[in-house]
Amino acid sequence: MAQKFFNIFCVMLLVMISGCSFFAPPTQNIYINGTPADATVIVNGNTVQIPAVLEVPRNKNLTIIAHKKGFKPYSSTTGYSLSTIGVLDAVGCWLLLLPGAGLIAPGAWELMNDNFYYVLTPEKTDTATVSQ
Repeated sequence: MAQKFFNIFCVMLLVMISGCSFFAPPTQNIYINGTPADATVIVNGNTVQIPAVLEVPRNKNLTIIAHKKGFKPYSSTTGYSLSTIGVLDAVGCWLLLLPGAGLIAPGAWELMNDNFYYVLTPEKTDTATVSQ
């Protein structure tokens, strides 16, 4: 009888610790701000107003572009890497195999950068005049 309860406990424990990344949120917040504040800011193809706090997928690359007439454009791309929960799933996979399933969940990943501040610099204008 005790052996049966022990076996049930072990199975329940394996199910509970398998794939913790499935329980992590699939998105994360990013913060964007910069100068000049009236620049056009595009995040993965969508125009946003700054300052902005956006919820974006954890497991997708992120591209931010800021531009304004008379200024040099700004562009930044960030990738993603394994999150702490993803690392725990990977270690658990090595020990028990079941948690490895969590590595396919978005919660196993996190963006490498979640805080963006751009500064657009004015384009240099050629003020030299041609003498005749």
